Amino acid sequence: MTKQNDDDLGAIADDLIEKENKPVKEIKLDEFIERFSKKTEIEYELHREDAAKRYKVRTSVLDKAISQARATHIVEDDIELVVEELLPYAGEVDGLSIADSIEKKLRAHVKIGTHDYTVVTLWVILTYCFDDFGIVPKLLIKSPEHRCGKSTLLEVLDGTTHRALPASNITAASLFRTVDLFSPTLLLDEADTYMKDNEDMRGIVNSGHRKRTAFIVRLVKVGDDYIPKKFSTWGAMAISGIGSQATTVMDRSIIINMQRKLASESVARMDHLFVNECKPLRQKVLRWTIDNKQSFKQARPTIPPCSNDRTVDNWYPLFAIAEVLDSEWVKRIIEAFIHATVEDSDGEYIGTMLLEDIKEILNKRN
Repeated sequence: MTKQNDDDLGAIADDLIEKENKPVKEIKLDEFIERFSKKTEIEYELHREDAAKRYKVRTSVLDKAISQARATHIVEDDIELVVEELLPYAGEVDGLSIADSIEKKLRAHVKIGTHDYTVVTLWVILTYCFDDFGIVPKLLIKSPEHRCGKSTLLEVLDGTTHRALPASNITAASLFRTVDLFSPTLLLDEADTYMKDNEDMRGIVNSGHRKRTAFIVRLVKVGDDYIPKKFSTWGAMAISGIGSQATTVMDRSIIINMQRKLASESVARMDHLFVNECKPLRQKVLRWTIDNKQSFKQARPTIPPCSNDRTVDNWYPLFAIAEVLDSEWVKRIIEAFIHATVEDSDGEYIGTMLLEDIKEILNKRN
């Protein structure tokens, strides 16, 4: 190593020496990595080989350490620009009061089915405590045509859910990296235009359903090599679009069917201050879910019989939250569940009959 480069490394460590009174020779490798991870690629490249010799490590190992440190700085510096870092409400909160406030905001701005208000209210609360459960269902918001209020419902969710991140036309690569870094409540609008036929994205979305398997593995470039890395896909997600999604996505979702409101029906318009005005409510929901973590784990709700086990899994967190709230919310979620599963059963029955009729007609032609 040249004397000039040795002096350069010493100069880089000047501030460390001032703080800790260390001679240059005693500066540890991790301190060097921390320092250079905050410098430009060119500045690092100028000292890369000499530093590897000085610390007796391979350049590829040093590259990997610098890349990992840089990734950490990116998260620390930019996370508030991507999702809200929310502090819980300072005082005590009442769960029934916050559930009522969420429902009132839903009823004020969107027209959905009576039971859907119950479902969406409990799902909003779930976005604050989904990590206390083993499964987090998607909220699939679908309609037969435009102008049915899907985007407005997402706007209400933007103001009421935890770490909300509205996103339209997101790519598969952006989706899993965003979930891994920021753990947001993703609000995906117009999903019918980019998700239904995108196999890679469907796989990522589906993988986030069950906590134990909520990850994907991708190769990432580190220095001159590629190494496998696990990315978490565990998080809450609302998906909005016209028509149905792939059956695998729908199977992992609680579905809200939107319809155009009647001419005689009206809702309040949203304004640009809605998200800010809802911040105290978000803080209260966060406080309540933190205070009731143990109650969620101890909840043993009774769910009405259903032939579809995955449907029961999807609804379980909502039943548990309702149980922690009170018996009235338990009654409401039972009614909503029965209403939803009867509709699903009818749909499956009609579909089966239609296929049987088609088969009979084809057989007669043959």
